[in-house]
Amino acid sequence: MATLTVGSGSGFEYSTLSSAIAASQDGDVIQVQAGTYTNDFATISTSITIEVSAAW
Repeated sequence: MATLTVGSGSGFEYSTLSSAIAASQDGDVIQVQAGTYTNDFATISTSITIEVSAAW
């Protein structure tokens, strides 16, 4: 189980939600910086948790 981070700027592993979802495995948590991710489409085929946070 891993925690993957998505957002703009340094300190985030991924800049798009779709890239984090593609890299995810069952049980992972994806933490997303609140914002607009234009044309960021994904198909979820793993059992993951997605959390949105404005705290960053």
